[in-house]
Amino acid sequence: MTFWILAALALYIVQLLSAPGLRYITGGIKQIAYGLGAHDKPAKSSVIDARLSRAAENMKESMPIFLALALLAEMNGISSGLAVQGAMVFVLARLVYIPAYVSAVFGLRSLVWTIAMGGMVMMLVGIWPSLAL
Repeated sequence: MTFWILAALALYIVQLLSAPGLRYITGGIKQIAYGLGAHDKPAKSSVIDARLSRAAENMKESMPIFLALALLAEMNGISSGLAVQGAMVFVLARLVYIPAYVSAVFGLRSLVWTIAMGGMVMMLVGIWPSLAL
């Protein structure tokens, strides 16, 4: 499970940096000046930048749930089975979610998001028997 926790955290960092990174690469000296300034006004963003930002916000919402489930699995010594498979499904789906969101293919983003959520359900089902309720 540790691998999938670290993979999710690495993906989280990549997502957090992708939109600002794109702005700095494509924005030239004006964007660099904005980045060094006080950020009093929102930065101008492209359609792709806005999609990357929304995908990152969605990841921020999903990460606490994923991490809670993954840490419960770790604490209960679960190193194989449905919980680990669910973590793998979540991380891989979230990896695909970024290009799915940016591409704006109708329905693809929602399908990939649903698969990622299914991964978290798999994790819950996998750890449920080990929880002393």
